[in-house]
Amino acid sequence: MAFAVSGVEFFYYWFHLASHRIRWLWATHAVHHSATRFNLSAAVRLGWTGQLTGGFLFFLPLAWIGFHPAAIALMLALGLLYQFFLHTAFPIHLGPLEWVLNTPRHHRVHHACNEACLDTNYGST
Repeated sequence: MAFAVSGVEFFYYWFHLASHRIRWLWATHAVHHSATRFNLSAAVRLGWTGQLTGGFLFFLPLAWIGFHPAAIALMLALGLLYQFFLHTAFPIHLGPLEWVLNTPRHHRVHHACNEACLDTNYGST
């Protein structure tokens, strides 16, 4: 289980980074970043073309090394559920857990528009 979580997190990072750098993927991901307020509704702003852009290709190596597609999908779903929490506007502090987990404070930086912070923090959890 820990390997599945780590594997999905690793490939999600690269998928998310690519979604910011490759225009084909950004065309879908930009919908998520177009929210004018950082709140829970921003978390569910996902482009309908996500299934057409080939994002699933980033996770194929996990299947090639033996993870069942359902396990990969479950880990992605749990990650997306956690990411819903990341979009809360409340100032939640998790103490020392913030050194290892993505938190709402970290994710606000990801959605920022100032140059020093732009395009950082691509992790899921």
